[in-house]
Amino acid sequence: MTFECDDDTKFVILSSKKNEVFSAGTDLKALYHWKSNGEYDKIDEYLQKLYNFQLFIAAYHKPLVAVGGGIISN
Repeated sequence: MTFECDDDTKFVILSSKKNEVFSAGTDLKALYHWKSNGEYDKIDEYLQKLYNFQLFIAAYHKPLVAVGGGIISN
């Protein structure tokens, strides 16, 4: 059973698998690296996965809460 279909689940918490990293945006360093090395297939795959995840979030019917921790850096 998914959380979305479970009436006892009131909201879903999103967190990172790694305690020191939580991203709310695009990995610009990776995109730049792939572009510099001509790895356009990796860019396409990354952006497709990102777009699919955004569509999933937009269509989700329960509240989503993002929880992050760690160090903020540039």
